[in-house]
Amino acid sequence: MGLFSNIEKAQVSMGGNWLKAGGKYLCYVSVCKAPDNRKKKLMYVVELDVIESNHAEIKPGMKASCVFNLTDHEAAWGNLKGFLAAAVPCNADDVDEAVLDASITPANPMKGQLVIVEVVNQKTRAGGDFSKHIWYPVSGELQSQATALRAAAGFRDAA
Repeated sequence: MGLFSNIEKAQVSMGGNWLKAGGKYLCYVSVCKAPDNRKKKLMYVVELDVIESNHAEIKPGMKASCVFNLTDHEAAWGNLKGFLAAAVPCNADDVDEAVLDASITPANPMKGQLVIVEVVNQKTRAGGDFSKHIWYPVSGELQSQATALRAAAGFRDAA
């Protein structure tokens, strides 16, 4: 065992900015993934680029993460379904395991999707605060315009 042998098992930090309660955001989906983690919890992570924000602390151009802890929080499944319905976009009833599996493939099919997310504070049963994310789809016309602008700007991932 070498001096730096633990590097092979190390996980890159998933820390990042969070969208804050009291704000509404227009975001570009950068990547969706279900990373391995040292606690062996089932997590789904959405990495976002903020395009517009009405929250003073979250500025356009910032990156943000949304983590769904599917192991410890039963409600996370419904919240994830809401995100996928907005990002695909489709009816929430059409979001199934196949949609979820497809969203995290190496092809990164969610990249480039625009979503609107509103974050509101809710009280938990224990009296703590929980930031609820309410996801909304972006119109097909706006999505097409964004894709065209990315292509014109030379982004390789623009279709």
